[in-house]
Amino acid sequence: MENQHVLMPFSKVIHYLRMHCHAGMTGAFYLVTDQGHWGEFLINRGKVVTVRYRALRGIKALQLLRRSATQAKYSFNTDGFKLDDRAKDGEVLPETEKILQFLAKPPEANSGDEGKAGAARSSAPPPKASQADRKPAAAPARKPATDRQAELRSRAGIPSRDERMARQAAEAAKTRDKGGAAAANGYTVLVVEDSIISRKVISNTLSPRGYRIIEAGDGFQALAQLTNEKPDLVLLDLILPGMDGYKVLSHMKKKPEFEGIPVIILTSRDTLFDKLKGKMSGSDEYLTKPFSSVELVDRVSKYLK
Repeated sequence: MENQHVLMPFSKVIHYLRMHCHAGMTGAFYLVTDQGHWGEFLINRGKVVTVRYRALRGIKALQLLRRSATQAKYSFNTDGFKLDDRAKDGEVLPETEKILQFLAKPPEANSGDEGKAGAARSSAPPPKASQADRKPAAAPARKPATDRQAELRSRAGIPSRDERMARQAAEAAKTRDKGGAAAANGYTVLVVEDSIISRKVISNTLSPRGYRIIEAGDGFQALAQLTNEKPDLVLLDLILPGMDGYKVLSHMKKKPEFEGIPVIILTSRDTLFDKLKGKMSGSDEYLTKPFSSVELVDRVSKYLK
């Protein structure tokens, strides 16, 4: 298999997405396009259940992705993967094979069926009415798209984003650490670390204190999580496969939407040069491994009060 962390033709990336689907995999298939934009396919037993690209999701994300991407890199993550609320956005997608067929076509080949993301539909024109039969017809009233989506979520018993945030805030308010201090108010922390054990230790340290933890195992997954989740703070390892922590920092500094997110570097590199380089790259803190749980909590709570 080719190096997934190297730019390749978009059709090749979709070929690898097809391979993961046909193998019945479950996980998150992330990609970064040649324009520096990130996308995500959530796959459950070989079926694509959610698609996100930039700020869009579902069919609109598919349309924009196929229309704009010419090259991309990808990664696939199964570590600690769960089909959470990200896979319950109330949008009905076409069958997985039709999604793959749509994405594999050249953009110009999709111009006639973008609205259905490659789904079959009739192209026969309606019969023309004679001049005498033509009557002005009142346009049927349609609910706004946001109202329709809210109604679909309500019928399916899926809470809205505001309801989820309220629930998280309520749960965080009930959580107390061992010292009896008030828990964090539902802050989201992105842990970028290639070691599953290290991610677990960090999660076990911060979760009981009310922080919501999301994870990334490499730099590409980190960029996708930044776009999709908008965390309040990033814990960033420097030594990562494919794209190291310095490159992740560089990408963050180029995007205005990430400018205010504090970054704490977690690394085993403890030389003065490494610490200066980390500071000059735009990080807010530099925490050397191994560190204690007290140190970690103190550094995080310094920015998330």
